[in-house]
Amino acid sequence: DADDDGSTATGLGERERRGSAVLLHKKETPAWIADNPYILHGYRAPRPSLASALRSTCRLHNESWNIWTHAAMAAGCGLSAWRRWFGLPAWLPLHWLFGRVGGKGGDVPRGPLSRGPHELALVGWGLCFATSATAHTLASHSDRVSTIMFALDRASIAIGTMSCQLAGGTLTFKTPWIRRAFLAASLLMGATTATAVATAGGEDETPARKRLIVLALLLQGVLSFVPPVVEARRHPDARVRRLVVLYSLLSASCSLIGAAFYGLHFPERFWPGKFDYFSGHTHMHLWTAASAYFGIKGLSQWRRHKFGVLKAR
Repeated sequence: DADDDGSTATGLGERERRGSAVLLHKKETPAWIADNPYILHGYRAPRPSLASALRSTCRLHNESWNIWTHAAMAAGCGLSAWRRWFGLPAWLPLHWLFGRVGGKGGDVPRGPLSRGPHELALVGWGLCFATSATAHTLASHSDRVSTIMFALDRASIAIGTMSCQLAGGTLTFKTPWIRRAFLAASLLMGATTATAVATAGGEDETPARKRLIVLALLLQGVLSFVPPVVEARRHPDARVRRLVVLYSLLSASCSLIGAAFYGLHFPERFWPGKFDYFSGHTHMHLWTAASAYFGIKGLSQWRRHKFGVLKAR
């Protein structure tokens, strides 16, 4: 067994070498894997091979839902983009997922994840979810690989947010110089935030730098609301204004709820060891997926009114 001071148990080195399928208690697990003090069970042993880490996705552990939820969203974004560019065979029953929208002509968008400028959002969030699923899959590979992958994971969140800003700005601003200025500001803010969060952490992290990172994240979040606020204020069709407000509020609410679960370590903070397989981090993954879904669906509906589908109805 592990010592009370948290040192690894006898025989862990052999488990590391083989990528043991045995799940570990927190006291048996290296600190770079067991970073949540309220999750006590269900840790994978360190897996020094890529194949062993990939095989671990096929069994239940305390990272399973983190991997599966974002892998599913990455697949959804990828299939939607593929459907837009290349189409899907008729025998593949995906209409229950993507839906159909009737209309004249072949260029009318279809479904919640569909075509238009929001393809930027599909690509951005697809990359974000794929990076997240990969990072959690390789979290038990080694300390170095885990550090690198979670740095990329944090950066991909900023890129996903930026992709929605670019899509919204493209749909909203008709004046060329205003549109170019907003897209340039989104690119600059996205690149700055991605770099800041990717390099966050470490022993040399100062309070001032932490404040700058928080400020960058807040500014990027505020910038995301500029296109829907402008559209909701100026569009002549009340239905379109309600649509933009509805999906913006749904997306923002899901993001805030997920952030609260993650930041408060709820519910595992109050019942340590009882929610090891469905912790606050897992709730955050689910709410982030919902936020992205509503954001992309809103962009799809927003795109539809550009084709006159909503006006025709």
